[in-house]
Amino acid sequence: MHPYEVVFKFPEYRPGSFLVLDTEREVVEWTNSIRPSAIRRYQITLNHNLLFGVLSGVYIWQSVDYLATFKRTPDIYDADFQVWLNRLHV
Repeated sequence: MHPYEVVFKFPEYRPGSFLVLDTEREVVEWTNSIRPSAIRRYQITLNHNLLFGVLSGVYIWQSVDYLATFKRTPDIYDADFQVWLNRLHV
């Protein structure tokens, strides 16, 4: 799998803040800006309660796709990354 920067955006909870997961460095951090230089980015805009539901196994990513906005850069489907995302949990 290629390294990704996964950006979670929660407009109703922390406007202007992003939870960023760097899969290459395996670091998760809150930030107020997104690096413009990320080669591969997966941005997910959703409710923070919905993210907790997905990470705790109550929901799966395929069941929340109509409640969240997904944006890939570049806009190319990566099956390996999708499998990795489904295994992400707390």
